[in-house]
Amino acid sequence: MSSILSVVEKFQGLLEENLKFKFSSGRMTLGKCGVPNRLFIFHLCQNQKLFSDFLQEAGLIKGVFVCEKCNSEMKIRAKKNSSDGLMWVCRKKTAGKECGIQKSIRHGSWFSSSRLRMEEVFFLTYELVRGTKSEDIQEEYFLSSTTLADWRQFVNETILDYIELNSEKIGGIDKIVEVGESKFGKRKYHKGHAVEGQWVFGGVERGSGKIFLVAVHDRTRDTLVGVIKQWIEPGTAIYSDSWESYDCLDTEGFQHLKVNHGVTFVNPDTGCHTKTIESTWRHVKSTLPSHNRQMDFKFYLAYYLYIKSCKEQKVDCFNKYLEIIRDENWAEKKFSV
Repeated sequence: MSSILSVVEKFQGLLEENLKFKFSSGRMTLGKCGVPNRLFIFHLCQNQKLFSDFLQEAGLIKGVFVCEKCNSEMKIRAKKNSSDGLMWVCRKKTAGKECGIQKSIRHGSWFSSSRLRMEEVFFLTYELVRGTKSEDIQEEYFLSSTTLADWRQFVNETILDYIELNSEKIGGIDKIVEVGESKFGKRKYHKGHAVEGQWVFGGVERGSGKIFLVAVHDRTRDTLVGVIKQWIEPGTAIYSDSWESYDCLDTEGFQHLKVNHGVTFVNPDTGCHTKTIESTWRHVKSTLPSHNRQMDFKFYLAYYLYIKSCKEQKVDCFNKYLEIIRDENWAEKKFSV
């Protein structure tokens, strides 16, 4: 199956030929080298034939569909009474009578349980994966807050599942991992009740930049050591501040060095510091939405890790998301958005 990158690049070329325009400098207006932009999404969705061809070549809808009644290969045909304008149709004739079985073009795909038009799903997914704010999406596309919330949840869960399936322990022998905890958000009052911020615990492997981030209820020894054992390989040299919950790490299969931030930022005897994890906290916080909820923190952190992973792999985050969607078995999944 073709990569999403190559399919996008192909259809950028087809659309440019169809539209016959470029900037005066000759640069592509529909994105660069297989990386789509909003203009590409817009013009692709305006051309029904190209859009359906794109979805088939990208593997986002079925490329071949066999009739369940007569076992013949079905064809995509225009249907005015279909919300998508296209359907799978079986035209095989037996004894002069056409089979006539029809199936939605969405059948067995991630579009199948949505009430939105496929073009709307595609556009909305692009905006959500790109990190566009909900209020900006609503203003631009006039979607209900419920529809938008449902799709954001769907995208969030898909990204969270991907991160959980593709994450692994960091560190190991001769490796250094800086760990630390940071509180996100401030103490707020909601309906007369105090709402605390969210503690997040994380670690960064020096050299590789590999990272884990976990929302935690507290900073007790049991909680933090439990997370460390889950995410850091035994034998790792762990650098931390002087928080008492870390004091047992030497007896838990790790080498432990610490720095007292109340005195200095670098331990003069060991060279231990946690500047990398401290820098990470600043970067993570700068990417989070200003109005965040504790219940959503696992999604915020997963999205941060997803975007970081895409940048490290030098892949476009939307193209990568389409690959994740394509590789799911939607015929066995039950969902509705």
